[in-house]
Amino acid sequence: MKREVVMAIDVGTATVKTIIAERRKDEAMPYILGTGISPSHGVRRGCVINAHDVASAIKNSVKKAYETSDIKPHKAFISIGSTDVEGARSKGSVMVSRADHEISENDIKRALKQGETQLNRDSSSYLLNRDILHVFPISYALDGEEIIGNPIGMRGEKLEVDTLFITALSKHINSLIKSMDLAGIEVEDVAADCWAMSQILTSEKEKEVGCMLINVGGDTSSIIAFEEGSPISVEVFPIGSHHITYDIASGLQIVLPEAEELKISYGSDVSIKRKLSSIIEPRLNDIFELVDRHLNKIKRSKLLPAGVILTGGGTNLKGIDEIARKTLQLPVQLVQPKFPGYSKETTENPTWSVALGLCLIGLNEGSPPSAFGFGSKIKNGISKIFKNFLP
Repeated sequence: MKREVVMAIDVGTATVKTIIAERRKDEAMPYILGTGISPSHGVRRGCVINAHDVASAIKNSVKKAYETSDIKPHKAFISIGSTDVEGARSKGSVMVSRADHEISENDIKRALKQGETQLNRDSSSYLLNRDILHVFPISYALDGEEIIGNPIGMRGEKLEVDTLFITALSKHINSLIKSMDLAGIEVEDVAADCWAMSQILTSEKEKEVGCMLINVGGDTSSIIAFEEGSPISVEVFPIGSHHITYDIASGLQIVLPEAEELKISYGSDVSIKRKLSSIIEPRLNDIFELVDRHLNKIKRSKLLPAGVILTGGGTNLKGIDEIARKTLQLPVQLVQPKFPGYSKETTENPTWSVALGLCLIGLNEGSPPSAFGFGSKIKNGISKIFKNFLP
């Protein structure tokens, strides 16, 4: 039997992480065969600014993963987490096509496509310089009445679909793909990093009742909110844990490596705890105030029953959950991924969440809830994109 193997590459501002994993019988989660990590160069705020430097870092990371795996794939699922990644809501409506007015899969595809067209109309050629990464139907209405679940098989005249489109600037996606190409890696598909990590860090119950995943990275912090099982909003902010390091270095007049060490050990040294708190806490407040403004914008401030799930390298900061809880006035939990087959340093380290999520999505592509779109669009046309987005 042919092995189901996937390679995932997460290109971040600080590091490039690679995981090779496979699906094993009776295992819900992918089994890790090998990992590789390399310092990242040529990336700023999640955007590739020097493709050749990034390609070199990718080669080093992949090489290390090859050394620890018995199989060496040359295709990969990759993520993007630049500050231009965002979610946009749009409604598309169509008349049901069949003579007996029964809704078919084709009607939903047409409504989703109409939503994409409407997005351009509402936002002055919004997609002119953007590519769609993911498409998520949020709710359906039939003849003006909202319906729950999949409308296929129901009868009516007019179908309306409220949809979340996750997009990124075409330039940044293409630069990332170019870097992969220079490294000798063929791109299978591209995912927003927040969607990738949500696959392993949020439960179906949390997504159903309402939750938000916050990834505090190095140069950026990304959020994805869920309700009734579907993503309802996505945003990336240009602020992360590296900015706290810079604040410490400036405030205490010390070099960056020393500032980073102090940041991680925050709270362990009583003599400097007060001074560090006066530097770290305001910056963390800045991050969570941005999140709260976003929640206010989508009318969900203090209204997510399952609360906030915190992850990312920035969550190693002591007390970050308490600051988030105070600012957002929501339940907050710190979570770690758990995968079989490798060391706890990798499988239970939040900085590996994106790559681990990419593995899971890559092995599940072609069946819900994968919701990939970009690579499918390149390879197989628009019809395959929408196939995976039906509930």
